[in-house]
Amino acid sequence: MTIAHAPLRPHWRSRLRLRLRNGRLAMLLGASLLGVWLLLALFAPWLAPYDPIYQNTELRMLAPHLAHPFGTDNFGRDILSRVIWAARIDLQICVLGVVFPFIIGTFVGALSGYIGGRFDNLCMRVIDIVLAFPFLVLMLAIIAILGPGLSSFYIAMALVGWVSYARLIRSQILVLKESDFALAAKSLGFGHLRILFRHLLPNAMFGSIVFSMSDAVLVLLSGASVSYLGLGVLTIGRREDGTTFDPIKSAQNIDNWVFSNVYDVLIRVDDKGTKLVPGLAESWSISPEGLTYTLKIRPAKFSDGSELTASDAVFSLLRIRDDKGSLWSDSYKIIDKAVATDPRTLVITLKNPSASFLSQLALPNVSILSEKAMKTLGEEAYAEKPVGSGAFTVKEWRRGDRVILAKNPDFWEAPSVSLDGVEWISVPDDNTRMLMVQKGELDAAIYVPFSRVENLKKNPDLVVHLDPSTREDHLLLNHEHGALAKPEVRQALDMAIDKKSLVEAATFGLGTVANSYIPKGALYHYADNLQRPYDPVKAKQMLADAGASDLKLNYVVNAGNEVDEQIAVMLQQQLAKVGVTTTLQKVDPSQSWDMLIAGDYDISVMYWTNDILDPDQKTTFVLGHDTNNNYMTRYKNEKVKELVAAARVEMDPKKREQMYIDLQKMAKADVNWIDLYYSPYISVSRKNIEHFGQNPLGRFTLEETVKK
Repeated sequence: MTIAHAPLRPHWRSRLRLRLRNGRLAMLLGASLLGVWLLLALFAPWLAPYDPIYQNTELRMLAPHLAHPFGTDNFGRDILSRVIWAARIDLQICVLGVVFPFIIGTFVGALSGYIGGRFDNLCMRVIDIVLAFPFLVLMLAIIAILGPGLSSFYIAMALVGWVSYARLIRSQILVLKESDFALAAKSLGFGHLRILFRHLLPNAMFGSIVFSMSDAVLVLLSGASVSYLGLGVLTIGRREDGTTFDPIKSAQNIDNWVFSNVYDVLIRVDDKGTKLVPGLAESWSISPEGLTYTLKIRPAKFSDGSELTASDAVFSLLRIRDDKGSLWSDSYKIIDKAVATDPRTLVITLKNPSASFLSQLALPNVSILSEKAMKTLGEEAYAEKPVGSGAFTVKEWRRGDRVILAKNPDFWEAPSVSLDGVEWISVPDDNTRMLMVQKGELDAAIYVPFSRVENLKKNPDLVVHLDPSTREDHLLLNHEHGALAKPEVRQALDMAIDKKSLVEAATFGLGTVANSYIPKGALYHYADNLQRPYDPVKAKQMLADAGASDLKLNYVVNAGNEVDEQIAVMLQQQLAKVGVTTTLQKVDPSQSWDMLIAGDYDISVMYWTNDILDPDQKTTFVLGHDTNNNYMTRYKNEKVKELVAAARVEMDPKKREQMYIDLQKMAKADVNWIDLYYSPYISVSRKNIEHFGQNPLGRFTLEETVKK
């Protein structure tokens, strides 16, 4: 019997074809996935249906549906868009995280293997030291030293990842340099560099190239691990969005506190808020008669890379004094002239001596602007995306949502800045803002409600900051509206408010009753100033005598502000006891400011924090100011205005102190506004945030803040 073996041959052929087919499918699948990844990375801006970092809390945690195929995350961000953009970031990490170590390792390994001897021993000892530490631990240590950020990640990868490539290339070179073709090249008189880089290295690199492909996976995993440190971007929740980046056209803290991040001033206030220290002016001198100030400008640059000169300082000073849109012009009318005698020397001549002038140069609103950029861009464009000289620069401003700041590499103190950026995120509702910090969705938040302080203190992941402040909350009164023009009506309203019970209920014991527009702890505060007693019976009689027994008031309230809303209800109830009908009009905080400026209100609770050490700035703005209608109150008293101007130029400290005491008495007698309470700055941050907080003037020194 004959056994036929012929069928076995097709069987093995079919198995071979099957293997090839399977290999092709796997290869095709891998190539397809790689192609899709590259396409997503390259065309992410056009493929992503939404902005990957735009937050909309109303769309939080949506299930997948047509508008959002992958749903949304807990910030309300579209997950599909974030996946698409992640491909772009992954590609960047892979390329840079592999290329730098590959180049360094290849170069060091090639030289070590070819030269040999002591150089080879030295390289091997360094490699052994690096390999003695766990890869990821060493990377994290280097990043901790350099500070968080993608740039630090790439440097750490280069410093740690090169050793594997160096060892691999070295081993190949050690073998190849003894090969026949290498020895033949030497016998023909070829130079060492030619032999190494034209003949040996190209043959030794194939293994390293293959290794780099697998190393890309390790790079991605390392990047993911490092991301738990954050990328050095500090997210801060605030109640409302800013209004402008033109410093002379705002008087709001919400703007000024960001101005201090983006701009720099000639003279700064220290972290404790007690003394003046050099800023852009590294030194200054004052003439004996007190009229001429000579300031030496330090070498510094604007965020566009251009040099900051004394001419820019002249431009900024004259602009805040002369521009029709300046809210601060009255405070700087004292400047007679300002000239730049050379690029580094600024000479300011005053009309009269001024005890407060150096302090006024520390005001964020007189920050130094780029004259060239202002004239090139125009005021409106500059106010949207300014050119400053501060620690950070405006990368993007999404109106109503957030301001995105990036570290300014041209800042004169840039090496000391740890953060890669800052995002000021608008979250109007206090409860939502606090919840986002607790969940880690924000690194920090300001405007912490008094009612939440004790609860937040119990959270081990949070730090509550109660910073000494110059904050004074008050009830604005529109002096041009009906009966509010009468001093006796304003006095009656002052007596109708039970400030003690209001402060205890609203501030949970953290505030104290205010008795003056100059806050407790500030220069020239008058502790014995008049404090009208709570007397609703007398207040009601005074209103009747003034013909205002049926007084009706429109009360503008900042919606979402827990404390403001609580105080509004309490004031409404207290005023009702004396026959005053108060209508609460809740509006978005960004709108309330415009309403106050337009005079579209009767009463409204606002607050003030001193911006400079000297009381002249606030006094001028509140009592002796024409441009802004005395902080929107429309208060007018010529004697007060004259005394404000006189106090500004009085150089005798004792006489000047008495002038400010008199001004506090006069303001209280006229009831320019109703003083309510003083309170600390309250903010909260995650435990991994260091050096976060405010000085007594409200400034956040974010150039010193660290995110671990």
